[in-house]
Amino acid sequence: MSDDSLDLRTGNNSTALTIDASGHAIIPAGVTLGTAAGVYSADNTLDDYEEGTWTPVYEGTSDAGSNTYDKQLGYYTKIGNLVTATLRIRTDALSGMTGNLRLAGLPFSVRNLAAGFDGAAGGIVVHRAENFGVNYPAFGYVSDNTSTVILSYVSAINADPSSLTIADLGTGANANDMMATITYSTAT
Repeated sequence: MSDDSLDLRTGNNSTALTIDASGHAIIPAGVTLGTAAGVYSADNTLDDYEEGTWTPVYEGTSDAGSNTYDKQLGYYTKIGNLVTATLRIRTDALSGMTGNLRLAGLPFSVRNLAAGFDGAAGGIVVHRAENFGVNYPAFGYVSDNTSTVILSYVSAINADPSSLTIADLGTGANANDMMATITYSTAT
């Protein structure tokens, strides 16, 4: 026992478990779930939990540009390799973006899946989109091996989805207001 904590040690005197004075259980190697007693399985070990903030940005696929924002909030929870990130973003001025529109700045890189599966590692659900210029983001998918989301819209019932372009953005203050949740898999 050190300080006001309780330590459980292994035969070689390594700390396997600590319960601190506040009652927090600290298990350095993680918790193995769904296996028989005494059986270790790396695939079933929960060894990563994290919460934090991130800064979402709009950028062009050809030229990222530089924008001014009056709302730029992001929060995330990462459990194992699954990330759930929420955001609100709203622009006051746009500058220099070209190409299609994407959302960038995800807190972790998107997992790289096999060729032909770009976007299969996760997607975005748009809860609210206001004050865009032409088309509004309705959904999208994460781009493998990046920290970006490709934003899409549908122009008519039964139409194929299209990527938003910079021309779809609104101009002026309080434009391009979006609230969304992104869930994706990361390699770490």
